[in-house]
Amino acid sequence: TRPFLRGREFMFFETHNMYATHEDVMEQIESDRQIMKRVYWDKLRLPHIFLIRPQWDKFLGANNTYVSDTLMPDGRRNQMSSTHDLGQNFAKAYDIKFTDKDGEIKYAHQSCFGPGIWRIMAALIGIHGDDNGLILPFEIAPYQIVIVPVLFSNEEENRKIIEKCDELEEELKQKYRVYFDNSNNTPGWKYNQWEMKGVPIRIELGPKDLKEDKIVLVRRTGHKTKTTLSELDQTIKQEAMALDDDIKSKAEKYFAHNTKTAETLSEIKSTIKSFRGFVKAPFCSIDKDGEGCADIIKAETEGAYVCGIPWLKEEQEQPRKGAVCAVCKKTAKHIVYIAKSW
Repeated sequence: TRPFLRGREFMFFETHNMYATHEDVMEQIESDRQIMKRVYWDKLRLPHIFLIRPQWDKFLGANNTYVSDTLMPDGRRNQMSSTHDLGQNFAKAYDIKFTDKDGEIKYAHQSCFGPGIWRIMAALIGIHGDDNGLILPFEIAPYQIVIVPVLFSNEEENRKIIEKCDELEEELKQKYRVYFDNSNNTPGWKYNQWEMKGVPIRIELGPKDLKEDKIVLVRRTGHKTKTTLSELDQTIKQEAMALDDDIKSKAEKYFAHNTKTAETLSEIKSTIKSFRGFVKAPFCSIDKDGEGCADIIKAETEGAYVCGIPWLKEEQEQPRKGAVCAVCKKTAKHIVYIAKSW
């Protein structure tokens, strides 16, 4: 996944918008957050947290920067998107004005939203994949189903199996993205190849299955079941939903397991060194006055960043009464997320 995370070129797209009021900007940022939830979580099953970056780590010239951060298997955060509240700063610099409904000429408010396509791909590969290859949610897989014939030495049986596989391909293509692997490779070789490519469902058809009028379905996440031709479509739908549930459950456990807590700088250092992932810790301030403490954390941990705090109030964890900053020992205003980064 490294080429998707660090390279000379970086694939992403941006939207730059103008608004009459700052309230409109904040509504757009909430809309951006919801878009990320629908795409990253509901469709791609990528766990993430929507954070407000500290003032020293925001986009230069912005009022605030908001990001969708996830964690790669090596414990580093992967920033998959960013949204910037640009206020009127660039409008004033470039003299961008509009006539408001009250007839007054005013400076526009701006926002900028940019999902990183390659970073999404890196997260998809790294978080869901296993030692056998890709694991892809059913909806986004290039091929959703692969059909693999299991052939032996009986040529007449083989001919009937191939004919049935052809029929299945034609039938299933009406609803799904299907590939019939009729190559000369062995069934085992085909199983490994299509698992590596992340095809969600594999259909196997051999002599015994043909005689019993049964079809074997194998879920990429490991479950195998038999069904009849008449129940095939319903079984595919059930297996597709089950596969997505498998991916979601694994991702939720992965993200929760990779988030730890610490109270002191020493605990932050030891946790980052032995565990990596996100470390939540009490912190003095995400305004500019907290930058010195963030620099100390970065130096002491060999590169960990104060990533910020959740934007949603209900996700913000409040420091316990009397809690102090893990670095400077001043009153802690926030529980911040800390991690090494790509």
